[in-house]
Amino acid sequence: MINHITQPQCYSAFYSRKSPAYHNKESQVPAKVKIGALLGAGAGALGAAFLLSKHQSHHLKKHVNLLSIKYNEMAVEAVATSSIAGGLLLGLTLDDKKHRKAKVKEAIHQAIANITFPMLLIGAANKLYGKIKPAISLPQLKPDAGMKKFVNNTIKIVPHLAITIAGLVGGVYLGTKVANKINAAGDKEFQERKVKPIDFIYHPDDIATALVLTDESGIIQKVAGKIIPLIFTLCGYETGIKR
Repeated sequence: MINHITQPQCYSAFYSRKSPAYHNKESQVPAKVKIGALLGAGAGALGAAFLLSKHQSHHLKKHVNLLSIKYNEMAVEAVATSSIAGGLLLGLTLDDKKHRKAKVKEAIHQAIANITFPMLLIGAANKLYGKIKPAISLPQLKPDAGMKKFVNNTIKIVPHLAITIAGLVGGVYLGTKVANKINAAGDKEFQERKVKPIDFIYHPDDIATALVLTDESGIIQKVAGKIIPLIFTLCGYETGIKR
Protein backbone atom coordinates (compact mmCIF):
# COMPACT_ATOMS: atom_id res chain seq x y z
CA MET A 1 0.00 0.00 0.00
CA ILE A 2 1.72 3.20 1.09
CA ASN A 3 5.50 3.11 0.90
CA HIS A 4 6.85 6.62 0.30
CA ILE A 5 10.55 6.38 1.07
CA THR A 6 12.95 9.28 1.12
CA GLN A 7 16.10 7.15 0.99
CA PRO A 8 17.29 5.23 -2.12
CA GLN A 9 18.01 2.08 -0.07
CA CYS A 10 14.38 1.80 0.97
CA TYR A 11 11.56 0.70 -1.31
CA SER A 12 8.65 2.83 -2.42
CA ALA A 13 6.28 2.16 -5.28
CA PHE A 14 5.91 5.92 -5.64
CA TYR A 15 9.66 6.45 -5.36
CA SER A 16 10.41 3.79 -7.96
CA ARG A 17 8.50 5.70 -10.61
CA LYS A 18 10.44 8.88 -9.97
CA SER A 19 14.05 7.81 -9.45
CA PRO A 20 16.43 6.29 -12.03
CA ALA A 21 18.54 5.13 -9.09
CA TYR A 22 15.79 2.76 -8.00
CA HIS A 23 15.27 1.44 -11.52
CA ASN A 24 18.99 0.59 -11.67
CA LYS A 25 18.73 -1.26 -8.36
CA GLU A 26 15.54 -3.07 -9.39
CA SER A 27 17.12 -4.20 -12.65
CA GLN A 28 19.68 -6.12 -10.61
CA VAL A 29 16.99 -8.41 -9.19
CA PRO A 30 17.26 -11.74 -11.07
CA ALA A 31 14.32 -12.72 -13.24
CA LYS A 32 13.83 -15.93 -11.28
CA VAL A 33 13.35 -13.89 -8.08
CA LYS A 34 10.81 -11.58 -9.73
CA ILE A 35 8.89 -14.49 -11.24
CA GLY A 36 9.03 -16.45 -7.99
CA ALA A 37 7.87 -13.50 -5.91
CA LEU A 38 5.01 -12.87 -8.30
CA LEU A 39 3.95 -16.53 -8.31
CA GLY A 40 4.24 -16.81 -4.54
CA ALA A 41 2.28 -13.61 -3.95
CA GLY A 42 -0.37 -14.60 -6.47
CA ALA A 43 -0.72 -18.08 -5.00
CA GLY A 44 -1.09 -16.64 -1.51
CA ALA A 45 -3.70 -14.09 -2.54
CA LEU A 46 -5.70 -16.52 -4.67
CA GLY A 47 -5.45 -19.24 -2.01
CA ALA A 48 -6.92 -16.92 0.60
CA ALA A 49 -9.60 -15.78 -1.84
CA PHE A 50 -10.52 -19.40 -2.56
CA LEU A 51 -10.92 -20.20 1.14
CA LEU A 52 -13.02 -17.06 1.64
CA SER A 53 -15.21 -17.95 -1.31
CA LYS A 54 -15.60 -21.52 -0.09
CA HIS A 55 -16.60 -20.33 3.37
CA GLN A 56 -19.09 -17.78 2.05
CA SER A 57 -20.48 -20.17 -0.57
CA HIS A 58 -21.13 -22.79 2.09
CA HIS A 59 -23.34 -20.41 4.05
CA LEU A 60 -25.09 -19.16 0.92
CA LYS A 61 -25.37 -22.70 -0.50
CA LYS A 62 -23.72 -21.61 -3.74
CA HIS A 63 -20.79 -22.85 -5.79
CA VAL A 64 -17.31 -21.47 -5.06
CA ASN A 65 -16.76 -18.33 -7.12
CA LEU A 66 -13.66 -16.18 -6.62
CA LEU A 67 -15.37 -13.32 -8.45
CA SER A 68 -18.30 -13.04 -6.06
CA ILE A 69 -16.56 -12.73 -2.69
CA LYS A 70 -18.07 -10.24 -0.27
CA TYR A 71 -15.14 -8.32 1.20
CA ASN A 72 -14.98 -6.83 4.67
CA GLU A 73 -11.95 -5.69 6.71
CA MET A 74 -10.96 -9.22 7.77
CA ALA A 75 -11.35 -10.61 4.26
CA VAL A 76 -9.16 -7.88 2.77
CA GLU A 77 -6.51 -8.47 5.43
CA ALA A 78 -6.55 -12.22 4.83
CA VAL A 79 -5.91 -11.81 1.10
CA ALA A 80 -3.22 -9.14 1.59
CA THR A 81 -1.27 -10.93 4.34
CA SER A 82 -1.40 -14.22 2.44
CA SER A 83 0.05 -12.46 -0.58
CA ILE A 84 2.85 -11.00 1.55
CA ALA A 85 3.62 -14.41 3.06
CA GLY A 86 3.72 -16.05 -0.37
CA GLY A 87 5.95 -13.38 -1.89
CA LEU A 88 8.27 -13.45 1.11
CA LEU A 89 8.60 -17.25 1.08
CA LEU A 90 9.54 -17.47 -2.60
CA GLY A 91 11.71 -14.36 -2.38
CA LEU A 92 13.71 -15.81 0.52
CA THR A 93 14.04 -19.14 -1.25
CA LEU A 94 15.20 -17.85 -4.63
CA ASP A 95 17.25 -14.76 -3.76
CA ASP A 96 20.71 -14.41 -2.23
CA LYS A 97 20.88 -14.86 1.55
CA LYS A 98 22.29 -11.35 2.05
CA HIS A 99 18.90 -9.89 1.02
CA ARG A 100 16.84 -11.86 3.54
CA LYS A 101 16.92 -9.15 6.20
CA ALA A 102 15.59 -6.55 3.77
CA LYS A 103 12.74 -8.82 2.68
CA VAL A 104 11.72 -9.62 6.25
CA LYS A 105 11.69 -5.92 7.15
CA GLU A 106 9.60 -5.19 4.07
CA ALA A 107 7.14 -7.93 5.05
CA ILE A 108 6.85 -6.46 8.56
CA HIS A 109 6.22 -3.00 7.16
CA GLN A 110 3.66 -4.22 4.64
CA ALA A 111 1.80 -6.35 7.18
CA ILE A 112 1.72 -3.77 9.98
CA ALA A 113 1.66 -0.37 8.29
CA ASN A 114 -0.17 -1.20 5.10
CA ILE A 115 -2.57 -3.91 6.19
CA THR A 116 -3.21 -4.58 9.89
CA PHE A 117 -3.36 -1.07 11.36
CA PRO A 118 -5.45 0.41 8.52
CA MET A 119 -7.91 -2.49 8.70
CA LEU A 120 -8.18 -2.23 12.49
CA LEU A 121 -8.90 1.50 12.35
CA ILE A 122 -11.31 1.11 9.44
CA GLY A 123 -13.16 -1.63 11.31
CA ALA A 124 -13.39 0.45 14.49
CA ALA A 125 -14.48 3.55 12.57
CA ASN A 126 -17.19 1.64 10.70
CA LYS A 127 -18.55 0.14 13.92
CA LEU A 128 -18.77 3.61 15.41
CA TYR A 129 -20.50 4.89 12.30
CA GLY A 130 -22.98 2.03 12.47
CA LYS A 131 -24.04 3.20 15.94
CA ILE A 132 -24.50 6.85 15.01
CA LYS A 133 -25.86 6.28 11.49
CA PRO A 134 -29.55 6.17 12.55
CA ALA A 135 -29.19 9.64 14.06
CA ILE A 136 -27.73 11.15 10.89
CA SER A 137 -30.18 12.87 8.56
CA LEU A 138 -28.86 13.29 5.03
CA PRO A 139 -30.49 15.53 2.40
CA GLN A 140 -32.27 13.66 -0.40
CA LEU A 141 -33.65 14.81 -3.74
CA LYS A 142 -37.22 14.10 -4.78
CA PRO A 143 -38.54 12.22 -6.61
CA ASP A 144 -36.10 9.40 -5.94
CA ALA A 145 -35.73 8.25 -9.55
CA GLY A 146 -33.38 8.56 -12.51
CA MET A 147 -30.36 10.80 -12.00
CA LYS A 148 -31.77 12.04 -8.69
CA LYS A 149 -31.73 8.47 -7.38
CA PHE A 150 -28.06 8.18 -8.32
CA VAL A 151 -27.30 11.44 -6.50
CA ASN A 152 -29.24 10.26 -3.44
CA ASN A 153 -27.30 6.99 -3.30
CA THR A 154 -24.04 8.90 -3.64
CA ILE A 155 -24.99 11.20 -0.77
CA LYS A 156 -25.76 8.19 1.42
CA ILE A 157 -22.25 6.75 1.15
CA VAL A 158 -20.38 10.04 1.71
CA PRO A 159 -20.19 9.77 5.56
CA HIS A 160 -19.23 6.08 5.34
CA LEU A 161 -16.59 6.81 2.72
CA ALA A 162 -15.16 9.70 4.75
CA ILE A 163 -14.89 7.56 7.87
CA THR A 164 -13.27 4.70 5.96
CA ILE A 165 -10.72 7.01 4.35
CA ALA A 166 -9.95 8.55 7.75
CA GLY A 167 -9.38 5.08 9.20
CA LEU A 168 -7.22 4.11 6.25
CA VAL A 169 -5.04 7.21 6.42
CA GLY A 170 -4.76 7.14 10.19
CA GLY A 171 -3.93 3.43 10.15
CA VAL A 172 -1.16 3.88 7.59
CA TYR A 173 0.44 6.74 9.53
CA LEU A 174 0.19 4.97 12.90
CA GLY A 175 1.19 1.60 11.46
CA THR A 176 4.23 3.15 9.79
CA LYS A 177 5.43 4.51 13.13
CA VAL A 178 5.03 1.10 14.77
CA ALA A 179 6.70 -0.74 11.87
CA ASN A 180 9.57 1.75 11.92
CA LYS A 181 10.20 1.09 15.61
CA ILE A 182 10.14 -2.68 15.10
CA ASN A 183 12.42 -2.62 12.06
CA ALA A 184 14.79 -0.10 13.65
CA ALA A 185 15.37 -2.28 16.72
CA GLY A 186 19.00 -3.32 16.67
CA ASP A 187 19.59 -1.88 13.19
CA LYS A 188 21.58 1.35 13.24
CA GLU A 189 21.45 1.66 9.44
CA PHE A 190 17.65 1.51 9.22
CA GLN A 191 16.08 4.49 7.46
CA GLU A 192 12.65 5.50 8.75
CA ARG A 193 9.83 5.44 6.26
CA LYS A 194 7.82 8.55 5.66
CA VAL A 195 4.26 8.88 4.42
CA LYS A 196 3.08 11.90 2.45
CA PRO A 197 -0.57 12.66 1.61
CA ILE A 198 0.07 12.60 -2.14
CA ASP A 199 1.27 8.98 -1.88
CA PHE A 200 -2.31 7.75 -1.45
CA ILE A 201 -3.21 8.87 -4.97
CA TYR A 202 -0.72 6.52 -6.57
CA HIS A 203 -1.72 3.27 -4.91
CA PRO A 204 -4.66 1.28 -6.36
CA ASP A 205 -4.90 -0.99 -3.32
CA ASP A 206 -5.78 1.93 -1.05
CA ILE A 207 -8.39 3.23 -3.48
CA ALA A 208 -9.91 -0.21 -4.07
CA THR A 209 -10.01 -0.98 -0.34
CA ALA A 210 -11.77 2.27 0.53
CA LEU A 211 -14.33 1.84 -2.25
CA VAL A 212 -15.07 -1.83 -1.56
CA LEU A 213 -15.43 -1.38 2.21
CA THR A 214 -17.88 1.51 1.82
CA ASP A 215 -20.03 -0.22 -0.79
CA GLU A 216 -23.28 -1.13 0.92
CA SER A 217 -25.18 -1.58 -2.35
CA GLY A 218 -22.78 -4.20 -3.70
CA ILE A 219 -22.35 -2.41 -7.03
CA ILE A 220 -18.67 -1.56 -6.47
CA GLN A 221 -18.03 -5.00 -5.01
CA LYS A 222 -19.08 -6.53 -8.32
CA VAL A 223 -16.29 -4.64 -10.09
CA ALA A 224 -13.46 -3.90 -7.66
CA GLY A 225 -14.07 -7.04 -5.63
CA LYS A 226 -13.16 -9.18 -8.62
CA ILE A 227 -9.62 -7.83 -8.74
CA ILE A 228 -8.84 -7.51 -5.02
CA PRO A 229 -6.54 -10.61 -5.07
CA LEU A 230 -4.73 -9.23 -8.12
CA ILE A 231 -4.32 -5.78 -6.55
CA PHE A 232 -2.90 -7.14 -3.30
CA THR A 233 -0.57 -9.50 -5.15
CA LEU A 234 1.55 -6.37 -5.60
CA CYS A 235 2.19 -6.24 -1.83
CA GLY A 236 3.64 -9.75 -1.84
CA TYR A 237 5.60 -9.15 -5.02
CA GLU A 238 7.28 -6.03 -3.63
CA THR A 239 8.15 -7.98 -0.48
CA GLY A 240 9.69 -10.82 -2.45
CA ILE A 241 11.93 -8.63 -4.64
CA LYS A 242 13.02 -6.26 -1.83
CA ARG A 243 16.79 -5.84 -1.56
